[in-house]
Amino acid sequence: MPGFVASYIVVNNTDGSYIPTPVTTIAPCGFQASVINISQPLNSPGYPGHYSNYLTCNWYLTARPGYFVQFTILQFNTEGCCDRLQIYGSYPYMRRFAGYVTRSTTVVSVNNTMRLYFRSDGSVTRTGFQGYFTETSVAMTTPAPTTTTPPTTQAPCGRNLTATNVSQDFYTPGWSSRYRNNLRCYWYIHARPGWQVYIQVVSVDTESCCDTMRITSTSDSLSNSLTLRGVSSRTLNFISR
Repeated sequence: MPGFVASYIVVNNTDGSYIPTPVTTIAPCGFQASVINISQPLNSPGYPGHYSNYLTCNWYLTARPGYFVQFTILQFNTEGCCDRLQIYGSYPYMRRFAGYVTRSTTVVSVNNTMRLYFRSDGSVTRTGFQGYFTETSVAMTTPAPTTTTPPTTQAPCGRNLTATNVSQDFYTPGWSSRYRNNLRCYWYIHARPGWQVYIQVVSVDTESCCDTMRITSTSDSLSNSLTLRGVSSRTLNFISR
């Protein structure tokens, strides 16, 4: 199983809660749609203008049984460090796009469903993405081209990290393929004095009986902790104390 993928950022609050600034978007920030054999547009909110800060958008696409969802990116331009589009139910398990895509890219689901997740942080915004989805009877058997900045090294099994006001990612070794057996990984994330660490887990897929991700505050590990196992595609939030 692929494990988990999450991001972390520093926040300044004292009451143990964190609510991102709400935004008003021009285009729909997510929807549910039935996929047919006619192309339908799916763009980032505001395209061809800039998307807003603090977006969390989910699009759920469903084709007829026995068919597949095909999503084609025509234009893509986001802040490479922090604003990303993730496609679940595709080949491989998840496709991630960030930065600038230089050519049209097509992603096909492995069954009749696909979920697209787009998030932006609180700093730079760009035009986002333009794309369309349609139904296809042909499954994808080889990976499609990726962005101009694909990861080149495997994620480490734990490390010391410093949270800043720029969102940063961390994930299981081997993501988005499978992690190894007998792993014991510890990530220690520090914020400057007077600030807290805010962690957002965007996907979890582990063996539910035995493989666990646990997030704790080192100063209060019993009363402030989050344990994750099994499969979850919804966003989960944690803030340190």
